[in-house]
Amino acid sequence: MCDSFITLNRKIIEWEWYTDSNTMRLFIHCLLKANWKSKEWKGIIIKRGSFITSQQNLSEQLGLTRKQIQLSFDKLIKTKEIEKKGHNKYTLVTVVKYDDYQNKADDEAQQKHNKGTT
Repeated sequence: MCDSFITLNRKIIEWEWYTDSNTMRLFIHCLLKANWKSKEWKGIIIKRGSFITSQQNLSEQLGLTRKQIQLSFDKLIKTKEIEKKGHNKYTLVTVVKYDDYQNKADDEAQQKHNKGTT
């Protein structure tokens, strides 16, 4: 298991998708999968707050159908929570306000913790 974390503000219970279990699961999964710092993948820089995946991978990871994944993506895109760019073999997903959800002070503390435990 990975030795890192995300922060989750309690005000998420007031979020419009909080009671939509599939959309909520997908969004939390996106927060967990998103890069906390930019890194390179196959010659492409994947920025902080973004990650590479596919609907098939998300379907397998979350136990949802591809149709359920697409419907939840549509909701999150409509409310500007995430952006998604499809390519031939992968999808680039970006949490639009990643820095609002995961502030850099938390990431720096995470880095220090990870260095201290290795």
